[in-house]
Amino acid sequence: MLLYSTDAPAGWNALPTPIKQKFYDIGQKGDWTAQEAYDHLVPDHLKDNPDEVAAWMDGDPILGINDKDVSRIESGDNGGDYSTDNTVMEDMSVNRSRGADNMSETELDITTEANSVDADVIEAHYQSVTEVATEADSLLETASETFFDALLPAVAAFKVGTYVADQFDTTKDKVGYGSLGAGLGAFIMTTPLGVPIAGAYGIYATYKLATKLGTYLDRKCI
Repeated sequence: MLLYSTDAPAGWNALPTPIKQKFYDIGQKGDWTAQEAYDHLVPDHLKDNPDEVAAWMDGDPILGINDKDVSRIESGDNGGDYSTDNTVMEDMSVNRSRGADNMSETELDITTEANSVDADVIEAHYQSVTEVATEADSLLETASETFFDALLPAVAAFKVGTYVADQFDTTKDKVGYGSLGAGLGAFIMTTPLGVPIAGAYGIYATYKLATKLGTYLDRKCI
């Protein structure tokens, strides 16, 4: 089974192996390749998403789409083959209820229209899922940035306040000058000067963490 091809139809190379195998099985029924069957049977606007292709071929109960058969317009009993000129995807129950009869023009029109609706439903569903996921990622990124922006002054205030307080002996001086230092640290981090300071502190904090981890591992290995 050829899993990758430089001249494959759009979307083919991205399909999971089980879905490709489905088209190889279909291809073996007639004088056409798996890729030709795929390109003919799957609507173009569904080929960009393997999940859409799977829903198209196998149905999706949640979306109200039934499993489909590769239906021959001229039946096999009447000499019809599996080819791009004689096949269409059709609701499984409808196809099998027809038996050995050919598909009438009216039935073909109805099937074509039903397929168009199913394809639009599938595409709309997966587009909405993608849009929701993208929006969630955007909101998470915004929330993370907002959280960082809000937390950074507090971290700076704590670090500066603690350092200043440690320089004094009496509780009064520790509280007074420590508070003053904390306020100054928080203020600086809200100005443009705070950006490079934050970056430098981030590198320093990462270095400290790596050093501590290295020391811990050395002790464990002794």
